[in-house]
Order: sequence, then structure tokens, then C-alpha cells
Amino acid sequence: MLDALMAATEKMVITYTGADERTGARRPPAVPLGELLDALDDTALTVTGVKASSRVVVHHPLQPFDPRTVTPGELGRPGPFTFDPSALTGARAAAGPRTPVPPFLPSKLPAPPVGDIDLAEMTALLTHPAKGFLRQRLDVAVRFEQDEPSDSLPVELDALERWSIGDRLLRDRLAGMSEEDCRQAEWRRGVLPPGLLGSRTLDDVLYDVGPLVERTAPLRATARRTVDVAVQLPDGRQVRGTVGGLHDHYLIAVTYSKLGPAVRLRAWIAMLALSAAHPETSWGAASVGRGDPGQPLCATVQPLEKDHALEVLGELVALYDRGLREPLPLPVKSAAAYAEARFKGIEAAEAARRAGQKWTSGTYPGEDTDLAHVQVWGRNTPFNVLLKAPPDGDGGESHLFGELAVGLWFPLLEREQRAVL
Repeated sequence: MLDALMAATEKMVITYTGADERTGARRPPAVPLGELLDALDDTALTVTGVKASSRVVVHHPLQPFDPRTVTPGELGRPGPFTFDPSALTGARAAAGPRTPVPPFLPSKLPAPPVGDIDLAEMTALLTHPAKGFLRQRLDVAVRFEQDEPSDSLPVELDALERWSIGDRLLRDRLAGMSEEDCRQAEWRRGVLPPGLLGSRTLDDVLYDVGPLVERTAPLRATARRTVDVAVQLPDGRQVRGTVGGLHDHYLIAVTYSKLGPAVRLRAWIAMLALSAAHPETSWGAASVGRGDPGQPLCATVQPLEKDHALEVLGELVALYDRGLREPLPLPVKSAAAYAEARFKGIEAAEAARRAGQKWTSGTYPGEDTDLAHVQVWGRNTPFNVLLKAPPDGDGGESHLFGELAVGLWFPLLEREQRAVL
């Protein structure tokens, strides 16, 4: 850079990335360029007494339609920086009056073409209706936010980093790796804090992983296998797919997370498909997750009769068809909390309050921060917005959210048993 400066006769242009391209946050120049600007400030001042660097540094906007790009004299030259008509049109539109954001979906979409139903896609939509609608019907991916990698050594892991380590250790242990091999592999990843801090964190995570592996060992005694399913529906369609994680005739799902509604619902849908497609076998399911320290929780579902499995599966297919036409107001944690309260006989208002606690962020992020929910209902949307739609029928619920939650979860709650493993 010094050679370039000495070789310049009239002008020299130096550019650098001065802002994050996604967030617009300011970024400092590289060290040599920063030293050059400091030297310039130490050498000269403007006629008004301000630092000389303020006259030579031009902060260009990130977007071409920024008004500064088409305003004469704004970006270090007498005239406008650009003569692009599209940029001028965009700048005028940006400076014009604001219009309210229209509803995400004013009315239901027409039904998609009739065809067989993929079991995995149906499960994905029912466990996350907003994301399922965006991806499967609109082919829209949710924006992925990734934090900048830290330049400092980690001293304490956040909840997501800790969960990632626990989930990885659990999968390795279930695959047959010894605890010591898992420990050594995790140290070499460079994610743990250094020294005793990392050792303490790893010990805590392994303390949670150990009971999940040891107490599910009898359930996983037989070889793991998969079973294909094809269920004929009354309308001529079929529900087709593959159910994995089977040990003999039992579906075993072990997760490092707390025993939440999503893993239980996935096991329930798989149970319905197995019982309807292969009624000659008495299928069962056990979903295991963390509970109190050292005490895993287990949710079991006993074998189902074919007719009952077909009936419930048909109701879920109808719900899936509806979920392809509109985003269902059915976030999985909030819906499960509401349905479990109603199943215990709690009044609708109190059940909605409990559901709202799962939706609204507090000490921990709620479902209102989920990017798919933000895309559909907006940022920081209050829970009452999900309760606006009236129910379709006369089932005793005062809103569509409650009606759908009860319809989805009651058949599972009637068959499910939860206990410490």
C-alpha cells in the first residue's frame, strides 16, 4: 500500500468492506488502512478544524436505491453517484408514504393436486405447521441466521452449544462408542472451554447422557431396523413412507432434549402408520428424553387396533391437507400445552394462558421467535393473534386454535403414559 501511495500522482482510491452486508453493522478498516487514516489526522485538519479523514472517507450505502446514491454531492462527487433509473425509482419509492403490511395470506389457497401422501412430509408439517406450509406448498425456505464465529476462547457455553454437544455425544454412545472415546473426540473438536472449565462442562453433559443410554439399553437390545408402510385411505390415496428406529416391534426414540411434544407426536404418527399398514404385529412406541438430573422421562404408547389407527390417521391426513392450503395456527408446544390442560378438565381460558406461556418469549425464547412463525404472523406477535380465528364446529372450543389442538392431541393423550424411566 505504501508503494501505491508513493506512485500515485493525482488521486488514489482505496475501498474496504465497512459494514456487514446483512445487518449493516459498521466494520473497522484493516489495520494498515486504519494506521494511514490516523497518520492523516495527525498531519492535517480541514479549514473548519475537523479531522482530515472525515473528508477522504466516504461511507457508501449498502443498497443501490438508497437516496444518497442519486443525490448530487452526497457520495464524494459533485453530481449523483449513479444515473441508474431503477435506483432512482427505488429511492423515490423508499421516500414515499408507507403502506401497512398486508395479511400474509388473505384467503386459503386452492387444494394441491391429489396424490399419495409422503409420511415424512406429513409428519414434518404436523409437528411444525408454519414451516411445513412455507416449504411444502410455497417452496419458501426460512431465512437462516448464523452468528459470526467468535475470536475469543469460550469460557461458558450457551444453551444451544451445550445441547449440540449433548446430542452429538448421545448419538455416538447409542451407536456403540465408549464414553472415553466420546470424551476424547469432543475435546478435539475445539468447542469446549479450556482446561477445568471444559472438563466440568463435559462431565455435566455426560452425566445427563449416561442414564439415557443405560436405561434404554433393554429397549434397544435387538437390532435396529426399518419398516416400509403403505396405508390405503378411503379416498383412494395412500400414506407411504418408512419408519426407522424400530427394535423388534417397538419404536424407540431417544433424545438429549427434554421430553417435548414434537418427539412424542412424531412417534405417535409413526405408530398410527405401522398399526394401519401391518396390523398383524402389535406395535409399541417409547420416546425418551431428559427429565430431572439422572432421571430420564419416558412416554409410551401401547398397541393400537387397525380400525382405530385408520380412523385417527385419516383425521391427521385431513389436517395435513388443510395445512397445505393455509398455515395452521398450531405451534406444537403451545398446542400441546393447551390440549393437555383441556384433557385434564381445565377451563379454556386457563388452558389458553398456559399455551401463551409456551408462545411468548421470557427468560428463554418462546415460539414467537421461531423464524417460520415470524414469517407468517410477524415479529413479537402476541398469542391472542392465534386465537382470532373462530372454530369450524361446535366442539366446545371458542377458537380454531383450541379446536385443532384438541383434535390433534386428544387421541394421543388417551393412549399415552409418561413416567420416569
